[in-house]
This record gives sequence, C-alpha cells and structure tokens, in this order.
Amino acid sequence: MVLNQMKGQEEIKASINGSLKSLSEKMSHVADIEKLQEVYMLVSSMPQLIEGSLRNLQNDLQNTTKEMKARYIWQ
Repeated sequence: MVLNQMKGQEEIKASINGSLKSLSEKMSHVADIEKLQEVYMLVSSMPQLIEGSLRNLQNDLQNTTKEMKARYIWQ
C-alpha cells in the first residue's frame, strides 16, 4: 500500500512538473510574441521618422544655400 502511494505521488509529481514546464514554455512564447510586436511597432514607425528627418535636412540645406547666396551677393 505504501508503495502504491509513493508511486501515485511520483506520478502526480511528474504530471505537475510536466505541466509547469509546458506552462513555462507557453509563457516564454507569449513573451517572445510581445517582444516581436514591440519591435514591429518600432520598425513600422521608422519610415515616418526618416521622412521627417529628410524634410528637416532639406530645409536646413535650403536655408544654408540661401545664406550662402546672400553672402555671395553682398561681397
């Protein structure tokens, strides 16, 4: 009888360990998906950030060109 109880306890322990491992793997998968979603959000916003930076660069270049032309005219 004691052997049957021990065997039953070992089976329960193995079952719980298997369930915990499975749950841990699933949670890890969820964390990976969340990280991927975060990366996707950052990457998907990059074209707009690049476009804005290019516009600023174009404006700066135009202003610098105007200043250079104005200085050249006054020399």
